[in-house]
Amino acid sequence: MSVRELQIKIGEEVSINGHLFPVLLDEVEILEAAEQLQAEAKAIEQTPAGIRSFANKIIAFLERTLGDGAVAKIAGGKKIGVVNLLALVSLITRDIAKSYADTLSEYAPTK
Repeated sequence: MSVRELQIKIGEEVSINGHLFPVLLDEVEILEAAEQLQAEAKAIEQTPAGIRSFANKIIAFLERTLGDGAVAKIAGGKKIGVVNLLALVSLITRDIAKSYADTLSEYAPTK
């Protein structure tokens, strides 16, 4: 009897600013959360407290996605503002969407 071994890659890692992070959420969770953050970005209260609150939501999402302490590692001990946090969310979601599309095209039947 011959045995065939099948393997499927579960989970991903990304390198950001020279640091390797596991991707802890699946692509649907990431895309849903990013869409929610984009909707909230349009409605944030334009006060220091409102902006700070929104920044904390972004940081919470990034830490759920990449692990505790990820934002501090990425920032290299420097302060990171809302604009750069949103850019980071955009980079991650763009990468996840591309990875998802690449995987689909790899496994989709040829026409």
